[in-house]
Amino acid sequence: MSNLVYLITSLPSLTYDHQPPVTMEEFMQDAQYQLSDNEYNKLEALDIKKLNEAQDFGNLKNAIVLFDELETDRLEIRSAKRQSRTPNIVTMPSRIIGKNPLEVEQYLMKALWDELDAIDTMEQFTITEVFIYKLKLQILCRLDSFNTEKGLEILDKVVYPAQENMEV
Repeated sequence: MSNLVYLITSLPSLTYDHQPPVTMEEFMQDAQYQLSDNEYNKLEALDIKKLNEAQDFGNLKNAIVLFDELETDRLEIRSAKRQSRTPNIVTMPSRIIGKNPLEVEQYLMKALWDELDAIDTMEQFTITEVFIYKLKLQILCRLDSFNTEKGLEILDKVVYPAQENMEV
Protein backbone atom coordinates (compact mmCIF):
# COMPACT_ATOMS: atom_id res chain seq x y z
CA MET A 1 0.00 0.00 0.00
CA SER A 2 1.29 3.43 -0.91
CA ASN A 3 1.19 6.19 1.67
CA LEU A 4 3.04 9.06 -0.01
CA VAL A 5 1.60 11.79 2.19
CA TYR A 6 2.72 10.08 5.39
CA LEU A 7 6.19 9.36 4.00
CA ILE A 8 6.73 12.87 2.69
CA THR A 9 5.51 14.60 5.84
CA SER A 10 7.63 12.37 8.07
CA LEU A 11 10.91 13.09 6.27
CA PRO A 12 13.29 15.60 7.84
CA SER A 13 14.02 18.72 5.80
CA LEU A 14 17.12 18.79 3.63
CA THR A 15 19.26 21.92 3.41
CA TYR A 16 22.01 22.30 0.82
CA ASP A 17 25.54 22.15 2.19
CA HIS A 18 24.41 20.76 5.56
CA GLN A 19 24.94 17.28 6.93
CA PRO A 20 22.27 14.80 5.91
CA PRO A 21 19.73 14.48 8.77
CA VAL A 22 19.01 10.87 7.83
CA THR A 23 21.06 8.10 6.24
CA MET A 24 20.20 6.71 2.85
CA GLU A 25 19.50 3.37 4.50
CA GLU A 26 17.01 4.92 6.94
CA PHE A 27 15.26 6.80 4.15
CA MET A 28 15.02 3.74 1.92
CA GLN A 29 13.73 1.62 4.80
CA ASP A 30 10.98 4.16 5.55
CA ALA A 31 10.16 4.38 1.85
CA GLN A 32 9.88 0.62 1.54
CA TYR A 33 7.25 0.53 4.29
CA GLN A 34 5.22 3.41 2.86
CA LEU A 35 5.40 2.92 -0.92
CA SER A 36 3.87 0.34 -3.20
CA ASP A 37 6.26 -2.25 -4.59
CA ASN A 38 6.23 -0.55 -8.00
CA GLU A 39 6.97 2.90 -6.53
CA TYR A 40 9.70 1.52 -4.29
CA ASN A 41 11.36 -0.36 -7.17
CA LYS A 42 11.48 2.88 -9.19
CA LEU A 43 12.91 4.74 -6.20
CA GLU A 44 15.50 2.06 -5.62
CA ALA A 45 16.60 2.23 -9.27
CA LEU A 46 17.08 6.01 -9.14
CA ASP A 47 20.73 6.90 -8.54
CA ILE A 48 22.49 10.22 -9.00
CA LYS A 49 25.57 8.43 -10.33
CA LYS A 50 23.47 6.98 -13.14
CA LEU A 51 21.07 9.87 -13.60
CA ASN A 52 21.76 10.12 -17.32
CA GLU A 53 20.45 6.53 -17.64
CA ALA A 54 17.26 7.30 -15.72
CA GLN A 55 13.99 6.75 -17.52
CA ASP A 56 10.34 6.98 -16.59
CA PHE A 57 10.82 9.56 -13.84
CA GLY A 58 8.27 12.06 -15.10
CA ASN A 59 9.01 15.64 -14.11
CA LEU A 60 12.66 14.86 -13.42
CA LYS A 61 13.40 15.10 -17.14
CA ASN A 62 14.78 18.67 -16.89
CA ALA A 63 17.08 17.71 -14.03
CA ILE A 64 18.27 14.64 -15.93
CA VAL A 65 19.02 16.73 -19.03
CA LEU A 66 20.84 19.35 -16.94
CA PHE A 67 22.89 16.68 -15.17
CA ASP A 68 23.85 15.12 -18.51
CA GLU A 69 24.89 18.50 -19.91
CA LEU A 70 26.95 19.34 -16.81
CA GLU A 71 28.64 15.93 -16.91
CA THR A 72 29.49 16.50 -20.58
CA ASP A 73 30.99 19.89 -19.70
CA ARG A 74 32.97 18.39 -16.82
CA LEU A 75 34.43 15.73 -19.11
CA GLU A 76 35.23 18.41 -21.69
CA ILE A 77 37.08 20.49 -19.07
CA ARG A 78 39.16 17.46 -18.05
CA SER A 79 39.89 16.52 -21.66
CA ALA A 80 40.86 20.07 -22.60
CA LYS A 81 43.18 20.30 -19.60
CA ARG A 82 44.99 17.09 -20.64
CA GLN A 83 45.28 18.40 -24.19
CA SER A 84 46.31 21.93 -23.12
CA ARG A 85 43.46 23.61 -24.96
CA THR A 86 40.50 25.81 -24.09
CA PRO A 87 37.44 23.73 -23.24
CA ASN A 88 34.27 24.11 -25.26
CA ILE A 89 31.62 24.04 -22.54
CA VAL A 90 27.91 24.51 -23.13
CA THR A 91 26.11 24.66 -19.77
CA MET A 92 28.66 25.51 -17.08
CA PRO A 93 29.72 29.15 -16.78
CA SER A 94 33.23 29.91 -18.06
CA ARG A 95 34.33 30.94 -14.54
CA ILE A 96 34.29 27.24 -13.61
CA ILE A 97 36.98 26.32 -16.16
CA GLY A 98 39.97 27.24 -13.97
CA LYS A 99 38.57 25.70 -10.79
CA ASN A 100 39.92 22.56 -9.18
CA PRO A 101 37.95 19.30 -9.58
CA LEU A 102 36.36 19.64 -6.13
CA GLU A 103 35.01 23.11 -6.93
CA VAL A 104 33.68 21.87 -10.27
CA GLU A 105 31.93 18.99 -8.49
CA GLN A 106 30.47 21.36 -5.92
CA TYR A 107 29.18 23.61 -8.70
CA LEU A 108 27.59 20.62 -10.41
CA MET A 109 25.90 19.48 -7.19
CA LYS A 110 24.56 22.99 -6.46
CA ALA A 111 23.22 23.43 -10.00
CA LEU A 112 21.45 20.07 -9.80
CA TRP A 113 20.09 20.92 -6.33
CA ASP A 114 18.67 24.20 -7.64
CA GLU A 115 17.02 22.42 -10.58
CA LEU A 116 15.52 19.86 -8.21
CA ASP A 117 14.22 22.72 -6.03
CA ALA A 118 12.48 24.22 -9.06
CA ILE A 119 10.79 20.90 -9.81
CA ASP A 120 9.97 20.35 -6.13
CA THR A 121 7.95 23.55 -5.95
CA MET A 122 5.68 22.26 -8.72
CA GLU A 123 5.00 18.89 -7.09
CA GLN A 124 3.30 18.21 -3.80
CA PHE A 125 2.64 14.77 -2.33
CA THR A 126 3.64 12.87 -5.46
CA ILE A 127 6.17 10.15 -6.11
CA THR A 128 8.26 12.79 -7.92
CA GLU A 129 8.71 14.54 -4.57
CA VAL A 130 10.09 11.31 -3.11
CA PHE A 131 12.44 10.92 -6.10
CA ILE A 132 13.67 14.47 -5.58
CA TYR A 133 14.21 13.81 -1.88
CA LYS A 134 16.40 10.81 -2.67
CA LEU A 135 18.47 12.74 -5.19
CA LYS A 136 18.93 15.63 -2.76
CA LEU A 137 19.91 13.21 -0.02
CA GLN A 138 22.48 11.68 -2.37
CA ILE A 139 23.85 15.17 -3.09
CA LEU A 140 24.20 15.89 0.64
CA CYS A 141 25.88 12.53 1.22
CA ARG A 142 28.28 13.24 -1.66
CA LEU A 143 29.10 16.71 -0.35
CA ASP A 144 29.53 15.31 3.16
CA SER A 145 32.04 12.80 1.79
CA PHE A 146 34.31 15.69 0.77
CA ASN A 147 35.23 16.18 4.44
CA THR A 148 39.04 16.30 4.72
CA GLU A 149 39.19 14.49 8.08
CA LYS A 150 36.95 11.67 6.87
CA GLY A 151 38.98 11.42 3.68
CA LEU A 152 42.22 11.09 5.63
CA GLU A 153 40.66 8.39 7.85
CA ILE A 154 39.63 6.40 4.80
CA LEU A 155 43.07 6.87 3.25
CA ASP A 156 44.72 5.64 6.46
CA LYS A 157 42.50 2.55 6.48
CA VAL A 158 43.46 1.77 2.90
CA VAL A 159 47.17 2.52 3.21
CA TYR A 160 47.61 1.22 6.76
CA PRO A 161 45.12 -1.61 7.23
CA ALA A 162 44.34 -2.62 10.80
CA GLN A 163 46.99 -4.85 12.35
CA GLU A 164 44.39 -7.46 13.33
CA ASN A 165 43.70 -8.03 9.61
CA MET A 166 47.37 -8.82 9.08
CA GLU A 167 47.69 -11.51 11.78
CA VAL A 168 48.55 -15.01 10.58
